[in-house]
Amino acid sequence: MYLNGQGGHHIYNNTANAFFTAGSLGSGRNVTEDVLESGEAQGNTPIVSTNFLEKADFLRLQNLSVGYNFDLGENSFIKAMRVSANAQNLFVLTNYSGIDPEVSNTASRNGIPSFGIDYTPFPRPRTLTVGLNVTF
Repeated sequence: MYLNGQGGHHIYNNTANAFFTAGSLGSGRNVTEDVLESGEAQGNTPIVSTNFLEKADFLRLQNLSVGYNFDLGENSFIKAMRVSANAQNLFVLTNYSGIDPEVSNTASRNGIPSFGIDYTPFPRPRTLTVGLNVTF
C-alpha cells in the first residue's frame, strides 16, 4: 500500500473562477447549484478573488497491491499458481472542491509561473490490473 499526501498549502481554483460564476449563466454555460444561490449578479465577470483560494490538504491511496500464492502440490499438472491485483488512485480524502488537489499545471504567462493554480485539469485515472502466474 502506498499513501501520499500534502498539508498546509492553498490552491487557487481558477477552474471555478472561470466557469462556475454567475457571469457564466449569461453565456449559456453550465454552473453548479451554489452559483444560483450565491447572490452574485449575472453581469459579473470572473475576476481574480480570494474566494477561489482553497485549502488543498489531501491524503491519496496511490497504489494498493495484493496477491495470493496457491500451492497445488507436486502430483498436480499445475505446480503453483499466483493471482494478483494492483489498483492505482483508489481514493482521495480532501475538502478541496476542484477535481484534484495535486495540481500539476506548469504553464506560464508573460514569464510568470502558474504553480499552485488549478485550471481545467484532466482527472487522474483509476486503474485496476489483474495478474495470473501459473507454473507447470
